[in-house]
Amino acid sequence: MPTVLVVDEERAECGKLRAACEDAGFAMMWAESVAEAVGCVQQQAPAAILVAGAKPGDESGKTVSLLRKNPRTGSIPLVLLCEPNGNSLVEGWNSDADMVLEKPVDPVELFTVIRHLMAAPR
Repeated sequence: MPTVLVVDEERAECGKLRAACEDAGFAMMWAESVAEAVGCVQQQAPAAILVAGAKPGDESGKTVSLLRKNPRTGSIPLVLLCEPNGNSLVEGWNSDADMVLEKPVDPVELFTVIRHLMAAPR
């Protein structure tokens, strides 16, 4: 079963994402920070990384950049979830994420994107 690593400071959101992962046939690991995410990757390489919680002025863009620069996480497909406002989406598209999706995300769309990114040559 492929694994998705979710990087999100908000534990409450992770319950919803865990259920969506399981319904789509994915296991889920959770990290609250970039440091935790890198630690998780050292234990088990995920098929994809999902950075959730992108709000105006938060550190999501920095999180994406740090994950991209790290040799252990740099080539793993990365999806950024943004709040539905113009600034967050613009900041998201200016990040190094492979795909930016607006919250609330449709689980079918999310896992279709993840599967597509997993299949693409890296």
